[in-house]
Amino acid sequence: MKLTPLRCQWIYYWLSIAYLLTSFVTLMTMGKQLSPAGIHYSMILFSLYALALLQYEKFTRVYNIVTVSALVAFTYGGVYVNVMNLVNGDLSLYFSSSAWIIAVFINGFGSLANVAAFRKMINCTYMKG
Repeated sequence: MKLTPLRCQWIYYWLSIAYLLTSFVTLMTMGKQLSPAGIHYSMILFSLYALALLQYEKFTRVYNIVTVSALVAFTYGGVYVNVMNLVNGDLSLYFSSSAWIIAVFINGFGSLANVAAFRKMINCTYMKG
């Protein structure tokens, strides 16, 4: 099975959903979520992301717009904000340092998946002329 940008985007989606659900369970059972990300808001955003991924073949323009938007939004919120929390010494916002590392890893992977999809989109557009 070839690891395409679209498959990587789906892997990112499922890793993110698993992290958010685990964060919700941790919040309900232990009183603290894994990261400061708004669980409900993030679930809504990822649901919209998944809907766009499902439209890959049928509505490529919608997929392309969402891919670019996700690249910006998830890289900023998922990588930059988490790294700045480390730089500013705000790791107390996280359940543990492991929760922080996992969040940065998942979002870093997602950023690379969206970059690969964006690169493929640019190459396809350029090749069409």
